[in-house]
Amino acid sequence: MTSHGVHWRLVGGQRGYIAAVDANQVSNRPAVIDVHAHVHHESVIRDREAFASQDAWFRVQNPPGSRRLSTVSRLVAQMDADDIDVSWALGFGWRDHGLAVDQNDLIREASRGHENRIRLFGSANPAAGLAAIREVERLASSGFSGIGELFPDGQGFDLTDRETMAPFLEVCEATRMAIVVHASEPVGRDYAGRDRTTPDRVLQLIDLAAEVAPKVTLIFGHLGGGLPLYAHMPDVRRRIERALVWFDTAACRFLWDPSVLAESSRLCPGRILFGSDHPVGGIGAMRRWVDDANLVPEVRGGVMGLDAPGLRVNE
Repeated sequence: MTSHGVHWRLVGGQRGYIAAVDANQVSNRPAVIDVHAHVHHESVIRDREAFASQDAWFRVQNPPGSRRLSTVSRLVAQMDADDIDVSWALGFGWRDHGLAVDQNDLIREASRGHENRIRLFGSANPAAGLAAIREVERLASSGFSGIGELFPDGQGFDLTDRETMAPFLEVCEATRMAIVVHASEPVGRDYAGRDRTTPDRVLQLIDLAAEVAPKVTLIFGHLGGGLPLYAHMPDVRRRIERALVWFDTAACRFLWDPSVLAESSRLCPGRILFGSDHPVGGIGAMRRWVDDANLVPEVRGGVMGLDAPGLRVNE
């Protein structure tokens, strides 16, 4: 069960082992970590149509009548219900820089009091150039652990463009800010949010990171569009292994049979992490999808938190 009112600290380096610490005891139980949950500020939920008119990708992701938005407090309540100890709370990939900055500040305020449970990821658009670099630096000094979820198509930047991405990777490495990137599979049914960030483009970003920012932490959502399966190819496996790269399971129950989790974990050991895509995916439903993969205990423990990378945390 989740331990409430505790302080979480990293005690195991890159394996992301977490200890629960309170005034009376230390438990070396590994935390259950959801590395892909979404939050918005209450203002976005109250005036969804106005934000949809400002951001085309937000409009695609949140059509009228949908209930795909959650606040920090709602996320924490769902974590309690589904036995999640720590969540990485991802911001939306706003295209407009000013809108991203405003929402970052509002979400930071809304998260106060939940620092033990939440790792904040802020919004920044690499296409904003120097302004994006400055925002990463500002967020790093304001208690954020990373940037994401980046939406290349929605934010209007090219994931493979060196001029855009190299400085962004470098500043995230320098500030120890992790990056979560949206990815999509190259085949299958169409759906809101599917874009052109397919495994070939994901692999190009991994190559660039290995070259210019080898210590930056990269997490690709939605199993990187299926990139771990391409690790059957020795060249792809070698390129993945050159960088600090992980892939999360966000929304995979809508796209993949659970057997893909066992195969991805076999091909890319230690690099597959649990992500729910809350509120879209449903935390409990995603946990059941993981259960249905019938992973051996060691692998399941890694997916559910032990293999999560250590994050920058301001305390």
